[in-house]
Amino acid sequence: MGRGLDDIFYFEGAGRKIRNLRANPQAVVHLESGNEVVIIEGYFEEISRPNRSFFQELDEEFARKYVTYRPSGNLSSPDAQPYPDGGLFAIYPQAVIAWNSFPNDATRWRIARAERDYVSLSLPTPRNRIG
Repeated sequence: MGRGLDDIFYFEGAGRKIRNLRANPQAVVHLESGNEVVIIEGYFEEISRPNRSFFQELDEEFARKYVTYRPSGNLSSPDAQPYPDGGLFAIYPQAVIAWNSFPNDATRWRIARAERDYVSLSLPTPRNRIG
């Protein structure tokens, strides 16, 4: 499960997927559809303890998409450390590829993100920039 917020893709996870991303933070996210394609290439960061207002905003975004699911359902109390058995993670996009009618409308965007973008969200500044 995941959700985009402020041009960053957030998701929950555990297990092999997260171990692999911790070892190699380059990541790709895509839609399930083979006809309406959006592929996001970027890098992975773990969000260890999001601030309360950001977490509430992300919680609402998940609820808008999944209706009955909220990440806050994983917390034992409002003051609990989020995600004791897994984690909250982010994919920071560096490129997006999309199309509806390949190859007629295939488009690729490169995304440059300033350090201030991460600071304004109170998220950790990515350590593993890809040149």
